[in-house]
Amino acid sequence: MAALGLDDRRDIVVVDDAKGSLAARLWWMLSSTGRSAALLDGGLGAWRAEGLPLERGPGPDRPKGSFQVVSWPADRIVDADAVEVTIRVGTAPVLDVRVEERFRGEHEPIDPVAGHIPGSSNAPWATQLDPVTGRFLAPELRRRFGELGVTGDAAICSCGSGVTACHGLLALKLAGFGDARVYEGSWSGWISDPDRPVATGAEERVP
Repeated sequence: MAALGLDDRRDIVVVDDAKGSLAARLWWMLSSTGRSAALLDGGLGAWRAEGLPLERGPGPDRPKGSFQVVSWPADRIVDADAVEVTIRVGTAPVLDVRVEERFRGEHEPIDPVAGHIPGSSNAPWATQLDPVTGRFLAPELRRRFGELGVTGDAAICSCGSGVTACHGLLALKLAGFGDARVYEGSWSGWISDPDRPVATGAEERVP
């Protein structure tokens, strides 16, 4: 980040060409460590739709920034044991943002085991966006998350490997639910222990 000319004093806007599903991870990494970060709603697709300019090449050269090392916030990350306890006690919903087919275990293109964490709910990241513009459905999100049992900032987001889960964290924040937590290991981490239970089928309602 310092080599890119970014530092702790600059506002940072992150963008991708995947409707924010990848850039949201960088947004989370920056904002959770105290930086001023935002995500371009709708990504490059929205930028192009507005007829705004684009350029080619590596981007401008900037002087090296002063980007300090900051520890990851322990209160924003959970491990598999914490997820298991949360589901068993029922203190917060665990939201799996993968597509429905992967959640149900019908199609798994990446991990060696298909399915989902028992007791988790499916909230596919793409359903959090307007299908035409790719922008967040902010007014609608609060109702959808509320139907999945979200009431505050205690929710946990999971995905395949902890990347698109951050898209769910941003959607929750936009919906007014504060800073939720990420299960960074997500599905890949969960199934790394063969003793952990695996569920298949649509056990929970998709918003």
